[in-house]
Amino acid sequence: MKNILVVKLSAIGDVIHALPVSYAIKETFPDAHLTWVVEPTAYDILAGNPCIDDIILFDKAKFRSVGGFFREYPPLRRRLRARRYDVSLDLQGLFKSAAIAWNAGAKLRIGTANMREGADLVSRPVRGAHAEGHIVERYLDVARALGCTVDEVRFPVAVSER
Repeated sequence: MKNILVVKLSAIGDVIHALPVSYAIKETFPDAHLTWVVEPTAYDILAGNPCIDDIILFDKAKFRSVGGFFREYPPLRRRLRARRYDVSLDLQGLFKSAAIAWNAGAKLRIGTANMREGADLVSRPVRGAHAEGHIVERYLDVARALGCTVDEVRFPVAVSER
C-alpha cells in the first residue's frame, strides 16, 4: 500500500475514536502516505499527528448552495485524484463520505459495517469480529480488513504549542 485515504469527517469525538486506525496503518505500512479528510471542526485533532501525512479539509457549509458546490467541487476532486489512492477507508459511512471516497478514485474502498445513505454501494462494508462492539474496535476491523495487525489500541495525538 502506497497511498491510503481515511474519510472520517466529524464529530470531534468520532474522529478521536478513529485515531487508532491511523496508528495501525502506519505500524503495518510505515512507508504508506496516509491522508485524512476531515471537516474544519475536527481539524485541530489531526494537525501535527505523527501518523497522518496530509489532511484535506472538507468544509460542508461551502457545498450547501448550487454556486458553492460548483465552485468547491472541482478543486476538491482534483486534490483527491492527485494522490492516486490505492485504498480509501470510509469510517463515516454516510452519503457525503461515500461521495468523497468515490471521487478519490481508489479501486479498493472499504468501510464500517453500519454504513447508511447508500454508502455501502460505494465502499464494501466490513463486518469484522467486533461489528457489535465498541466503535473503536469497529473502526479497527476496517484496518484489519486492509491487512493491519492490531496488537494494541493506540491513540496518536499531537499537542500543538498554541
